[in-house]
Amino acid sequence: MCRIASFAGEKPEATGRLERRDHRACAMLPSLALVTFLAGLRWLEPPVPFEPTDVRYVRARYAETFVHRDLEGRRPRAATVARGTILVARGFVPPSEGHVRCRGRGAYAIWPFGLVCADHVRPTETPPPATTSSIDPLPYRYALVRADDTPAFEGEDAVRSGTPFRHLEKGMTLAVVGLREIDGVRYVEDVHGHLVAREAVAYLGGGSAFRGVFVGHLSPPKIAEWALLRRKHVVLRAAPDGTSKIVTKTRDRAAVRIVAEDPSGRMRIRLPDGTEGWVDRGKVARLSLPAALPEQVAERMAALGGPDRLRWIYVDLGRQIAVAYVGERPMFATVVSSGAANPTPRGLYPVWGSVATIDMDNQSYEDDAYMVQQVPWSVFFQGHNALHGAYWHDGFGRRRSHGCVNLPPSVALWIHRFVGPALPTGWTGYFPLPDRAPVVYVEDTSRPPRARFVQDRPTGPPDPEEERRKAEEAAARRSAG
Repeated sequence: MCRIASFAGEKPEATGRLERRDHRACAMLPSLALVTFLAGLRWLEPPVPFEPTDVRYVRARYAETFVHRDLEGRRPRAATVARGTILVARGFVPPSEGHVRCRGRGAYAIWPFGLVCADHVRPTETPPPATTSSIDPLPYRYALVRADDTPAFEGEDAVRSGTPFRHLEKGMTLAVVGLREIDGVRYVEDVHGHLVAREAVAYLGGGSAFRGVFVGHLSPPKIAEWALLRRKHVVLRAAPDGTSKIVTKTRDRAAVRIVAEDPSGRMRIRLPDGTEGWVDRGKVARLSLPAALPEQVAERMAALGGPDRLRWIYVDLGRQIAVAYVGERPMFATVVSSGAANPTPRGLYPVWGSVATIDMDNQSYEDDAYMVQQVPWSVFFQGHNALHGAYWHDGFGRRRSHGCVNLPPSVALWIHRFVGPALPTGWTGYFPLPDRAPVVYVEDTSRPPRARFVQDRPTGPPDPEEERRKAEEAAARRSAG
């Protein structure tokens, strides 16, 4: 589970090949993404009436400055922007007695949509910065805590007085923004300004290099002829006996063609360079898709007015794969890591929120503590569960998360922008209306047919009453123990 702590190519040739996206292409040009976003903006976010204003730009004052859909409180907030973000003012909505938001002080209508309370921003003459040409799948440098009981300090005074505000456990991660030297000792500074001794952490690498594969040019029967390697290093042998000559050993995950299958449980596969060999079936994840459009997805598609209106993600817990669809067309596929001790819930879930980065840690009612800072590109679909980038492991293709669906960082960025909408610089979160949101369809093909798809959990964000009940039960359990 993931606790919400803070928000901070060329066209494939018609050869049946699966295309790997270039790393730079995976980080889409914001300008192009915004064109796509604006094309559907009128449908996603209905316009709001406003009056002209002489103010051209406003600057957000708070770490999480809310963007509202209305001031009457009829609809949930639409988005969040970070402190310091400069917004383009389109007009002004004067205060009114019916406004329960903005304390009767009015609001600015901003581009590309929504309203910000007038007292949550300050007018400025500075325009927004020009958009950059790429986005890094990993927005920070990350470090791993080496040992239990590692002290973390809130500032230099706390370091010198030896008074940590908490102790970190082995395996927790930090989003590092700098190094500080205090009285001859080096400390890393995390994104929240906390200090941890440099020798107490180890820097992590760049995460998995896997970038997923595009399948939009293939028909579903053709897609089923392909598979994704579950491991970076897979041995291919000359015969399906497990002891024959080694043909080659892969160095990274890839999309492979299934050439033949053996009753012993082995597959003959063809690598992107043309090399063929036999592997154990458990080393690959076949891209077998649902034979027919799931009934629940078809109903959602009809309610939205047509297949092109629905973007959805298919997740198969059995094969540990995810496939992005536009209507009935599969577009993109990847390996994932779903929940192990806490299984990822099966069911159909409208996306209730997406954020650029977010701290995740255990719930107050969970006994096993963990913390991962600034998890990138999270798409929340059920309660605390999300599809998100995982920079701390490269074990995709098998279950190992706390309940979320872990993705390689570049894949998570692609999924985040695919689900949309792509937002301007400084916009940190988007919360779609439930009846217009993309959906995530989760099934488990390793189970018997009747148990593959059930609605394990309710839809939407965490239920406050349920969270309170779990916390009370945990408190009673701990006091009794």
